[in-house]
Amino acid sequence: MKITARFVAALALAAILCTAGTALAGKQDYASMTTAQLQEAARVERQAYKSVRKQIRRLVNGTANKNTPEYKANYEKLTREAEDRKVTLDSLKETLAERKKGGGAQ
Repeated sequence: MKITARFVAALALAAILCTAGTALAGKQDYASMTTAQLQEAARVERQAYKSVRKQIRRLVNGTANKNTPEYKANYEKLTREAEDRKVTLDSLKETLAERKKGGGAQ
């Protein structure tokens, strides 16, 4: 039982570290962008995230059979895309907030 608990804890830690690494990797890409470029990228990413969320709502509220493998695969794909877009959007927002806080308007 202790081995299982340790294994589950290790998996949870690995998942947290992977998502944190993804956010940090994305943030490094934005360091060289100007504030105007960051704002435009955030606007585009916000629209893309909103579009994916709309697709998920359409899929969930639609008439498709939710027990089919195609539905589940499509739902998983859209969910992963929404998560990726949200991480990117959060990284952009955080970079913009830090830039404004530091007074580094480029």
